[in-house]
Amino acid sequence: ELPARVAQWRDRRRREKAGVALREALRALFEGRFAQAVKFASSAFSSGESPAMAALVAARAAHAMHDETRYRIWLGHAAEQGEEARVARLMTEAELAIEGRRFEEAAERLETLRVAGHRHIAALRMAVKVASALGQWDELLRSTRQLLKHKALSVDQAAPLLRRAHLERMGELGADPAALATYWNAIPADELQDRRLVERAVPLLAAVGQGALALLWTTWSLVPL
Repeated sequence: ELPARVAQWRDRRRREKAGVALREALRALFEGRFAQAVKFASSAFSSGESPAMAALVAARAAHAMHDETRYRIWLGHAAEQGEEARVARLMTEAELAIEGRRFEEAAERLETLRVAGHRHIAALRMAVKVASALGQWDELLRSTRQLLKHKALSVDQAAPLLRRAHLERMGELGADPAALATYWNAIPADELQDRRLVERAVPLLAAVGQGALALLWTTWSLVPL
């Protein structure tokens, strides 16, 4: 019985030390002591206590130090833990890819999350940034509308994003008058309350022969709300 008690005590001590190491790693990360964060996270990881979280802390710290090699190594260690922290790992990869302006990489991670049903607010906020950077206007509309629906954006905050997406998309359709008119008519009524959108879209419509539609909206935009 004594050997079993000793083994239990040692296991408990190991887990306690690992927990302390992980907490110290997090504190060092938040304090900007990135080398120390990697050191403590590595210790926690080696102990086998919460290895996925320890690996992600180390990955974030390595990224902050612009150490691409160690960043990728620690991401690999996090991926080795399977489903334990898959969502956290993908969110971390997407966030840090955006920070590093690797928008294609971020888009891939966010798409993986979306397919798995993870479209929570943090992921949607990142999707807006990525879609804006890559010119994915339909995705920008979808993500912005969902953030608006969940009250994670105000109407005033959403308006410039929706306006840009609509105008860029209309610019892509400019050579096809019928497609442009169809697109304009499909814009939800509440989004057409944006006077600046209407003012900038009317010339696009008029330029491709949609004069009647342009005149209608020019008249509407002059009516006081």
